[in-house]
Amino acid sequence: MQKRELLSDDENVIKHPKHSPLIDIDVLESELRQTIQGALDGTLFDNNYLSETPPEKRFIKDIAFSGDGEPTLSAQFHEIARRVIAVKNELCPKETKTVVITNGTTLGNETLKQTLLLILENNGEVWAKLDAGTAEYYKTISRSMIPFETVLNHLTKAAKEIPLVIQSCFLSLNNVIPAESEIESYIERLNSIVNSGGTVLRVQVYTVARMTPDPSVQPLTKEQLDAISENIRTSTGLPTETYYSS
Repeated sequence: MQKRELLSDDENVIKHPKHSPLIDIDVLESELRQTIQGALDGTLFDNNYLSETPPEKRFIKDIAFSGDGEPTLSAQFHEIARRVIAVKNELCPKETKTVVITNGTTLGNETLKQTLLLILENNGEVWAKLDAGTAEYYKTISRSMIPFETVLNHLTKAAKEIPLVIQSCFLSLNNVIPAESEIESYIERLNSIVNSGGTVLRVQVYTVARMTPDPSVQPLTKEQLDAISENIRTSTGLPTETYYSS
């Protein structure tokens, strides 16, 4: 696989992936408006799949920047965020959030920080990934080109200026669940971020929710996830949200 440089030697400069497709922002805005209007007037739920949505859940909770790949790597991210926020503020109830879901690899970038602050000012949240407590385990499950310490440094630095929601996926690999020592190291990382002056709003604990290309990757059970969540709560004092496999 061809290596892609995500950050230059100066971490304040993001090297956007080559051949990254341009997004037609006008089309994006039009489709977003259509989707929001459909949710508000109920026609969105005429779709066969969405028709099964319970009535009490037929509302717009948030508009999220997520999907295949890292959304903050787009050279158009700031303008897209600005346009999305404008549409949200125009059409959605004030409690509707704007959420950025990031793997944390670009959080050391000062230009990106200005975009994230704009999002936060408009009822936004930043959900940043932390799936490991040690570099060895990170390398095993993440297979990222970005070193573990770089991700940790970015999370720690960003949390001092941007309140973060930490997203953590725990899984079974080759029928082996995360070791107790790994969970303890992960908890130490959370405490280190907070003790360094960072703000962690809450921790989202979840597991594999659908089939993966690697059959050795399997979800944890409800009981296993609950045990991890309880350990995080009691050891850090941070609120946790637990999401189980379907």
